[in-house]
Amino acid sequence: MSKVEQLFVMQYVTGEWVRRDDSTGPMSTGGYPSPVKELSKATVWEDKAKALKYRHTCRSDGPWTLHALELQTTPEIITPAEEAEASGDKEFLEFQRLAKKFGVAGTGECPFQKSWVGKCKRTPEVGEIYCDAHKDERCWSCKGQATSDCGHTSQFVCGMPQCDRHPHHS
Repeated sequence: MSKVEQLFVMQYVTGEWVRRDDSTGPMSTGGYPSPVKELSKATVWEDKAKALKYRHTCRSDGPWTLHALELQTTPEIITPAEEAEASGDKEFLEFQRLAKKFGVAGTGECPFQKSWVGKCKRTPEVGEIYCDAHKDERCWSCKGQATSDCGHTSQFVCGMPQCDRHPHHS
């Protein structure tokens, strides 16, 4: 549901906008107007009657035109990923990337593949992708998150932790 809001600003005949000086201190003009070039620095009134009263009070400063600004606001739905992107939360973005990659979003199961056993059935902590037993497993080559252990067999199963990019035995 969108909402339209009206705000009011005034403009000098020279094209500059009216700014009311409401500051205090030795350099204050005590509420008198001054011209500014940028609309963003102009005084904005929420009430048309108050804007007109100020215009009437300070009319010796010259003729001003009253302008209505119409703002249409629509509430936006912000996803956690958008908020993380805007705030620079790299951990959450990496979590989202891995969850999407391994398809674990909402499954509640650790995606680590154990040699000759299959997918780990443990439940990770909230906000984690891998369970406690596998979240600290690092790839033998790149030291990144290990996604499985090496299933190569000779006399024994190798079992070295590996990521998808660096299989231990090919």
